[in-house]
Amino acid sequence: MLKGKTAFITGCNRGIGLAMLKEFIKNGASVIAHARQETKEFKNKLLELSLQLNNEDGQFLDAIYFDLGQAEEVKSSIREFMKKKQAVDILVNNAGVVHNSLVHRSTLDELEEIFQINVFAPFMLMQNFSRLMIKNGGGSIINISSIAGKDARFGRSIYCSSKAALIGLTESMSKELGGNNIRVNAIAPGIIKTDMIKLQDDDFVERCVEETDMRRQGLPTDVANTAVFLASDKSAFISGQVIVVDGGLIRF
Repeated sequence: MLKGKTAFITGCNRGIGLAMLKEFIKNGASVIAHARQETKEFKNKLLELSLQLNNEDGQFLDAIYFDLGQAEEVKSSIREFMKKKQAVDILVNNAGVVHNSLVHRSTLDELEEIFQINVFAPFMLMQNFSRLMIKNGGGSIINISSIAGKDARFGRSIYCSSKAALIGLTESMSKELGGNNIRVNAIAPGIIKTDMIKLQDDDFVERCVEETDMRRQGLPTDVANTAVFLASDKSAFISGQVIVVDGGLIRF
């Protein structure tokens, strides 16, 4: 489904990002895989995945490392990447952080940290990579938001507001970029079985599963397969949408 396309995916070292990396390669895409830092474990994962590449099609897998939490580092890394004039057809803003805290116990520093990673860095990437896509005749931008951006929960004001902001960016930028044949969509996962979900209270996770029609946690591949669809020409007339992947979470 993605043969001949090049994707830039953030947060590929684990969870949903790693699942997307695998599915994109499986579907024929070349991938520039982002991680915060280079580790032996991640290098081994990339080496294993490189064996699946179709060299006859020119499929490649590259890695890039920078901290989304450091604005200047994000800017300089994007600047260096842009100098290469590498064509990018797909941008997936996957990397993000969770924050649980009551409003009166939250600090401005925490707010700035969460928004830097969940909103400001994706904005900078969209702003710059959309320029590459315009030159290339179009593309697909996929932002990984959360159901928390649509249905707020108790004690998650900072996180929910950051994911809601990402949805707002998605919907607005789809209108700005649609005339350039660039589609911008978001995926809003529910309870997905990743390391991040382990940070949540067990009672909260159990309650969410009970409130889900399918009575289970989602898998990273559930989100990854949705991203493949949105990145492919199968979704050529879909833009400005928030695709909820939550197994039918009951809304109250």
